[in-house]
Amino acid sequence: MRAQSNTPCGGGGAPSLSVNTSCSFTTGSTVGATQQTNAANFGTPSCGLIGEDVWYSFTAPASGDVTITTASGSISDGVMSLYDSDCVSATELACSDDVNGLMPEISNSSLTPGTVYYIRFWEFGGGSGTFDICIVDNALGGTGPSNDLCANATALPCGTLGLAGTTIAATVLSHGSGCTLSDEGVWYTFTGNGQLTTIEVTTTAYDVEMAIASGVCGALSNVACVDGAGSIGTESYTFLSTLGLDYYVYVAYYSTFFPSTGTFTISNTCSAPITNDNCSGAIPLTVNPDLSCANVTAGTVFGATASTDPTATSCFGTADDDVWFSFVATSTSHNLSLTNVAGSVTDMYHSVYDMGGGCPALGTEIICSDNDNSSLNGLTIGTTYYVRVYTYTSLGGQNTTFDVCISTPVPCAGGAGGNDCAQQQPICTDNTYCYTAGVGSIATAGNDYGCLITQPNPSWYYFEISTAGNLVFDLGAGSDIDFAVWGPFANAAAAAAACGSLAAPIDCSFSPSPTEQANITGVVPGEVYIMVVTNYAAVVQDITLGVSGGNTASTNCAIVNPTPCAADAGNW
Repeated sequence: MRAQSNTPCGGGGAPSLSVNTSCSFTTGSTVGATQQTNAANFGTPSCGLIGEDVWYSFTAPASGDVTITTASGSISDGVMSLYDSDCVSATELACSDDVNGLMPEISNSSLTPGTVYYIRFWEFGGGSGTFDICIVDNALGGTGPSNDLCANATALPCGTLGLAGTTIAATVLSHGSGCTLSDEGVWYTFTGNGQLTTIEVTTTAYDVEMAIASGVCGALSNVACVDGAGSIGTESYTFLSTLGLDYYVYVAYYSTFFPSTGTFTISNTCSAPITNDNCSGAIPLTVNPDLSCANVTAGTVFGATASTDPTATSCFGTADDDVWFSFVATSTSHNLSLTNVAGSVTDMYHSVYDMGGGCPALGTEIICSDNDNSSLNGLTIGTTYYVRVYTYTSLGGQNTTFDVCISTPVPCAGGAGGNDCAQQQPICTDNTYCYTAGVGSIATAGNDYGCLITQPNPSWYYFEISTAGNLVFDLGAGSDIDFAVWGPFANAAAAAAACGSLAAPIDCSFSPSPTEQANITGVVPGEVYIMVVTNYAAVVQDITLGVSGGNTASTNCAIVNPTPCAADAGNW
């Protein structure tokens, strides 16, 4: 580590740094330094909050054109001043803060050759630690990274992982990448292999952005501008490369107005493209015989492009990353659900088509849905139907994943509740109930419905606790349903009398899901509760009610003579 002076001219003078043709860092330290702003130490600098400062000197080269660059060590937020001085009087020529991330950099092209200049460095606000510093003669050539020109782009073949890069001392030159980035950047190149290609740049103290383009230097066609809006960390972009096409990646700071440089790593990884990008490659779905969704098929829009098949849609959004699935109807009614949606965006659209003669023929669109659940009715048993899924956004490069479920409503044999609170029907935990929900009714006025902003097509129930514990109900349908629970009440008569003036519910859900779970903890024998289930989707559909596997309580079945689901009797 090079020793520093705590004063510019006293105590043996500031150690001299060499001026090189490329950046060759010297490690410095402010450990043991003190803060001095008297005249002998050239007073107070014009920028940054002064702290414990150290000094260097250098002799200006014949060109008088240098760049002084710093990089972080244990100090990550530094400040630097440049002085012209004869150790009697001093003139501050420049003061720099926050150029290379939070580290300073100074360029000056009008120095007097052979003259000694002084550099003052300190940690913003005070403190001690290490840093790196170098001085480059800008006129000698070869001062910047070898790949700071497009023509000298570094090869970045598929499989490159964590290749070290830097924009420090890069040539200031208009890049023409098609993106708004600093002119102090560097270039990489690779040839497309027809696979999903991910370019990833990572940094710890430098706000790096990148441009991806194709073609030849000087006549590039923009593919993507990747800007994380001021982020320091990782920037990445995934796209389907064209076999044999040359691509260029430009890495720099985000703006041409605030040039900044720093270090980073860059990677290029590839994977095989998805197979269901078009209708002709639709992935077959397994049809569940009931509403359980025991069988699902994983899907992703990662690497998807707009379909080449001439398929119209009444959906909104931009189908630029649509993927395809198919199923063979085993019933005249099925439910479609997108579950476990995760990734860069979660706002999905889906359409279902009867393609007639198959892909790529223009088929009849049966349904278009922005919700992740839909009911498909009027299907023809044995016919193949096609499912199209895509993200709403028009922004490319999405990596959203999801599961697709095709389920089958089961015939119901009773279990509908009352249409209003006063007509609430008794239920108990010995049975699973299944009923066909209608449309057109509204919930009783005067009650506090809590989270239920609307209460369409309600079905009202009550139940009496016989065994203490936690009562956990599972509710299921093909499309959006909701619920609320009130209580406890002393008895059934008290529950009925409360209708029209129910206080806030003890549990409720207004989620867009077709499945719900009610949790009533710490129930006590003799208590009575009221529950309403609403058919928010406003479609004729079957709704099931039953206790969950996590249930520990039970209810009094002597108050009810239930009509359970034919296939599920005894499951409560």
